[in-house]
Amino acid sequence: DDELVARTAVEHLLELGHRRIAYVGMLNDASLSLAPPRARARGYRDTLRDAGIEQDPDLELEGGFTLEGGTSA
Repeated sequence: DDELVARTAVEHLLELGHRRIAYVGMLNDASLSLAPPRARARGYRDTLRDAGIEQDPDLELEGGFTLEGGTSA
């Protein structure tokens, strides 16, 4: 469950006191037509919203599904 995994990760970081939490994943329109990237982004954004944290586009980074992409982001 990609949405639940993203939500769980963000909730964990929030419990540790973090408030500026980045999302590294697939963000372009083509990838967001695929279920996993769309669900992960939704879980990330919804969890921030539920915690009263405004979404910051500067903290959403394109990293694709590769180690190189994540490292670059």
